[in-house]
Amino acid sequence: VDFQVKVRGSRIEPGETEAALREQPGVRDCVVVVREDVPGEKRLVAYVVGAEEVGGLRPALRERLPEYMVPAAFVAMDALPLSPNGKTDRRALPAPDGSRPELGEAYVAPRDEVEEALVEIWERGIGVRPIGVRDNFFEIGGDSLVALGIVGQVQRRWGCEIPLSTMVLEGTVEDMARSVRQGVRLLEKAATPLVPIQPNGTGPALFCPHPDGDGRLVCYLNLVRHLGGENPVYGLQDYGLYGPELGLEERAARFVEAMREVQPSGPYHLLGWSFGGHVAFEMARQLEEAGEETALLVIVDTATPELLRPLVPLLVERAEALPGHRGFVRALAGYDRPWSYGGRMVLFRCEDFVLNDGSAADLAMAEHPTYGWSERCTAPIVLHRVAGNHHTMLGEPNVRVMAEHLRRHLAAAAGA
Repeated sequence: VDFQVKVRGSRIEPGETEAALREQPGVRDCVVVVREDVPGEKRLVAYVVGAEEVGGLRPALRERLPEYMVPAAFVAMDALPLSPNGKTDRRALPAPDGSRPELGEAYVAPRDEVEEALVEIWERGIGVRPIGVRDNFFEIGGDSLVALGIVGQVQRRWGCEIPLSTMVLEGTVEDMARSVRQGVRLLEKAATPLVPIQPNGTGPALFCPHPDGDGRLVCYLNLVRHLGGENPVYGLQDYGLYGPELGLEERAARFVEAMREVQPSGPYHLLGWSFGGHVAFEMARQLEEAGEETALLVIVDTATPELLRPLVPLLVERAEALPGHRGFVRALAGYDRPWSYGGRMVLFRCEDFVLNDGSAADLAMAEHPTYGWSERCTAPIVLHRVAGNHHTMLGEPNVRVMAEHLRRHLAAAAGA
């Protein structure tokens, strides 16, 4: 308990990471601590005695531990410093020098201005240098939070949205530079909300409407990464194409039209989190009405409009400070037809429900087993409870549980 620490919202017991390290070949001793060498940036650092090369320790730990328990840096030492009473002197542990770890891939220097700029962004975000243009993002200490920051910096610098697959699949500066050079600005390239998150795979494609008012899809990055490469995954992102005041039914209709650009007919597979859950439901309902099959509808932690409607005034008030969000809350408030759906639905709900204001409506939503969807669906609902709250259920390590369930449901839908 004395050594439990909190890093980026996750409570960590370094002893568990140390135990996993001691089981690696050649490791004679180790200690794992949290350092804050840059104010406000805490990170986990491992000091290792005995291992000839520490570069191979990160991928080995990633196979055994959740992402947030894998150290951001590894420091090789001849011996751990000891205090006069014979215990590890943690204050005497040196700061990581930020040097590039030994990797299987040889170092390749940047070859043009785009790669040089991206390397600088990566080195600043990960805290490692030098970074080669073919170094894998996750092998050199990157994580999902750093990835989101890098994607944001790229957008601000070049004004373009890069495919999330460059971070999820290949994850190198070379891949990202290729996207930047192409000038990938999806709004200008084609007036479509369809975003290829993971375009490859032989299994059925999964389509994911954006979750909230800013229309972004980065929240799905971890889920797609743990889902594996079997299924293509496409996001449906607003990008300001339609405007925040568009009704939910019309938005769903346009998303269905965009989805059919890559898959003209069913069966379809849909997943939506938060506001995206309502859009996914309406898309499935419209497809059903048109005689098309939705083999799998996955809704992630959102309640029916009936249960949410009493909370709309509070949600609108909170959305005032978030440009673009208010229109989406109004779209939900206007989605008032008692539609029903007869297809297969899988519902993921969080274990730690966070009350908005403690009202009767809020409590009713928290206590309803299926968030009200059983009144909208004529077929039985498959319910999964996932650790965490509305936001952390899509973070590590909870997202791994979701991905495992989702893989199984996609395989079952494809088999059926």
